[in-house]
Amino acid sequence: LLPKKAWCFPICGGVFNVFEFLFSFGCVNEVRKEKGMDLPSTPQTKEFFKALILPFVSLHQIYTSSVVDPKASHTRTSLLTIAVYTACFFGWIALFSCGIINHGFVALGWSLFFMNACIVTSLRMHFRDRLGIDGNIIADFCASSFFYPQALAQMVLESQNAEPNEHIE
Repeated sequence: LLPKKAWCFPICGGVFNVFEFLFSFGCVNEVRKEKGMDLPSTPQTKEFFKALILPFVSLHQIYTSSVVDPKASHTRTSLLTIAVYTACFFGWIALFSCGIINHGFVALGWSLFFMNACIVTSLRMHFRDRLGIDGNIIADFCASSFFYPQALAQMVLESQNAEPNEHIE
């Protein structure tokens, strides 16, 4: 088993560091500045907005990474999961938009939204397990539902930084 470790950047870091910078009027903690955590890096910003607008692209990148599928043996399952996620993603947006017509659409939209959260939670748990990252299902679900762009960006960047021999085969 791998020793427990942490993510390369925290779920409340990255793009959210902009808010800390603004609300502190640029007076960010010196320790955070030394670690380069006062403002988001370009890759963090790029991955966040990609995951916000096109989360299925990030999802595909994670599912095909050497961390999740090192032998590329689960391609069909991954593509099916990504297709379901994509349908649910556009579905919840459409249903929330139709909430103007009837409030019942919003309830269905929430169902699809949380179905997406369950897909990302499952992936995040598997990802953490493969890399030996400490965490739990409740934190994974919260991150996958309310901070899904950050959670996806976090996994993409972690998969890019992961050493080939760092994960369990």
